[in-house]
Amino acid sequence: MDFISKVELVEVCPRDGLQNLNKIYDTDTKVKLVNILSESGLKKIEVTGFVNPKVIPQLSDAEEVFSKIDRKSGVVYRGLVPNEYGAKRAIGCAADEILALICCSETYNRKNQNMTIQQSLIEMEKIISFAHSANTPVTIALALAFFCPYEGMISREKVLNIMEKIIKMGATKFYLATSSGMADPLQVYRLLKEIKNKWPNIEIGLHLHNRNGMALANVLASLNAGVTIFEGSILGLGGGIRMAGDHRVLGNVPQEDLIHLFNSMGIDCGIKIDVFLETVKKVEEILGYKSSSFVTEGGTRNDVLVVTKRKWG
Repeated sequence: MDFISKVELVEVCPRDGLQNLNKIYDTDTKVKLVNILSESGLKKIEVTGFVNPKVIPQLSDAEEVFSKIDRKSGVVYRGLVPNEYGAKRAIGCAADEILALICCSETYNRKNQNMTIQQSLIEMEKIISFAHSANTPVTIALALAFFCPYEGMISREKVLNIMEKIIKMGATKFYLATSSGMADPLQVYRLLKEIKNKWPNIEIGLHLHNRNGMALANVLASLNAGVTIFEGSILGLGGGIRMAGDHRVLGNVPQEDLIHLFNSMGIDCGIKIDVFLETVKKVEEILGYKSSSFVTEGGTRNDVLVVTKRKWG
């Protein structure tokens, strides 16, 4: 394997991390979370989702959160939008970027967005058109791109077909999501490699969940396919609202494990793990959750050396 030397990280905890928790945090806590992440070295943060508050009450204060955060120069503040109305709300809040969502599973798309895939594609064209008219960058999220808990394996042909239709609408940036956390490295490599070969000028990222424990292996597979953008969530929080099971099992790959992986491999991600672990402690304190990451449990190589020296000399 011959990997690249630099990657980009995206933090999704303020939106994806909070959306399926039983607890609803107040606006000031969410603002504090975003501000802490802004000071961590991360360059792109998904602040919230401009969604129906009756469906996802955890994100009902999207406009207020965006209005109160302290924007740090050089950091992109993104908002998720499910439809054109959401896009107008996000752009009205001066979101630096919007993320438009479509599911590659017909069943999950109906459950999650109350639309067929075809209806979502019609809405997607409106979102892209509105974003372009407002000179706001738009990224397309292809959720359930590998496996659906309702339908099983998602075919590469289905994902490619959806992508092709959206590319014709003018989209140039996508990420694929292992939403159910059940993707495997070979599956990830084959799909991403085919996309990179078919559309070499399209920007592709990977959004990772870790139900089967293969998230970091999927990172290596996608690196080998030429992908350089990865989305994680601090503490490993997050998960789709229509997924069955405990959110800790369904959660996103912990951002700290991504940083630790890239640091260990000598790949520049713009953040040092020792520094970021201080951010982890702050977020654990304000949210009341412990990180599910390997690095907080097992430590870095340096931590292992220190412990060994203390015990064995």
